[in-house]
Amino acid sequence: MNTPRPVLWTPSQLRADNSTMAAFIRWMDETRGLTFADYNALWEWSISDLDAFWLAIRDHFGIATDQTVSAVLAERKMPGAVWFPGVEVNFAGHLLRWAEKTPDKPAVVVQSETF
Repeated sequence: MNTPRPVLWTPSQLRADNSTMAAFIRWMDETRGLTFADYNALWEWSISDLDAFWLAIRDHFGIATDQTVSAVLAERKMPGAVWFPGVEVNFAGHLLRWAEKTPDKPAVVVQSETF
């Protein structure tokens, strides 16, 4: 028998409302007309409509590519999934894309849990 695990932490309503996930949920409502009552509803949609979810993530976060996306997954299999087959992303370009707009701020910040 599986015993439910206790919730260890819950963010304040203000913190939850200002989270990236809350911004994504609002964006989905504004741009796609999709509403989610809570995290569980968003999670259910993310696993039931993988293509729409990952395309929305790409669009919301402005992940640019030079190639047209023809598929989100080459095959629906794990392990060995190939995400966005044939599409390349300039990772360094995405990391540094805001540096030009905010030259007075660090372009990359690193944090380590080992020191």
